[in-house]
Amino acid sequence: MSGIFSLSKNIKKFLYIFSVLLLINCGAISTENPCDPSSNTFLNTQLLKFLLNDTSSTCGVAAVECGILKKGEAANIVIGQPDFVSNTAGTGDNQNQGAWGITVDNKGGLWIADTNVSRVLHFSVPQRTYQSADIILTDTFIVPRAIAADAAGGLWVTSSTLSGNAVLHFPAGMSTGDLHDIMLGTGTLGASINQVTNPFGVGVDPSGGVLVADYGANRIVHFSPPFTNSMNADFVLGQANFTSASIGLSANQMNGPMEVRADPSGKIWVSDRGNNRILRFSPPFISGMNADLVLGQPDFVTSNFGTDASTFSSPTGISFDLAGRVWIADSSNSRALRFSPPFTNGMAADNVIGKSDFITNTNSGINAKEIGNTTSVAIAPCGLWVSDSSNNRVLFFP
Repeated sequence: MSGIFSLSKNIKKFLYIFSVLLLINCGAISTENPCDPSSNTFLNTQLLKFLLNDTSSTCGVAAVECGILKKGEAANIVIGQPDFVSNTAGTGDNQNQGAWGITVDNKGGLWIADTNVSRVLHFSVPQRTYQSADIILTDTFIVPRAIAADAAGGLWVTSSTLSGNAVLHFPAGMSTGDLHDIMLGTGTLGASINQVTNPFGVGVDPSGGVLVADYGANRIVHFSPPFTNSMNADFVLGQANFTSASIGLSANQMNGPMEVRADPSGKIWVSDRGNNRILRFSPPFISGMNADLVLGQPDFVTSNFGTDASTFSSPTGISFDLAGRVWIADSSNSRALRFSPPFTNGMAADNVIGKSDFITNTNSGINAKEIGNTTSVAIAPCGLWVSDSSNNRVLFFP
């Protein structure tokens, strides 16, 4: 039997070498970055991995930026526009009107919440400028705003405004026109254990649980699998109980949370937009608990906005890389900021995208380096996607 296994391994190695040589001779492999979703190399690598049943990370450093993001660098891909100097809104498959939430799925695909057209768009790898969406979800969205992909390849989408009041799930393998299979919330606004009021953000934790930034009720609610329609939440952050919805400024209160994400260790991060800060909560989780970290403010009782390396102005999106760093969409300052561990209250960011420095919040025009209203960020191999809602586009910074 050992001889058969040895022969099988040798055949596999031969097929691998033969495939590589064939692609090289055809001019398909170049010196491009194999992590760059716009490169042919990225697509060729995916093909080889499929042929060889290789399920490892495409480039070995997935979601770690590959260490190449530079302060104030230029984007090299734009979705929604034909170039970096246009900002026309549209309803075509390669356009959007106010792209808001973005996420990257387990195959490297980019999902965009096309908020003002009430649809969600998917763009397969390799992504390229002015690419057309290959999947379009419409369903019963009322202003889809935030999206999150689960480990199985499914998608959670918030149906926002005071008429939506739900979070919809689409199962893996979806295609254009497919409908949701699960709804969290009841579709009617309210502060209760199974309702949400104008949800703006959604995230998935490492155990598969779903977190919802319940903007209108100034809270975060968590739902654990298995999921059923209009099921009850199992804990709440930002309020003492499931029936309170008050605005507050403390370690256990919020003012209009816009986004929620869980990092790889399971800690929950919240963009507390009205208080111009990011809050972090660490397990074990109980309703009404205090946050243990604040970014954007020196303490838990200050809510000033600002434009420097340690302040925000209406922060929204949150994304993490595998090195433990966190990127924040600082929307009203038209930029994305990166913070690296070890984290401390009120610490300064160590990188900025969308501006040339930490003290500028105005733009010279529409271009590849400057961002308008930065609503969402998503780490991808290898780089950062940023939604530029006011310019009807999504940018990739390699």
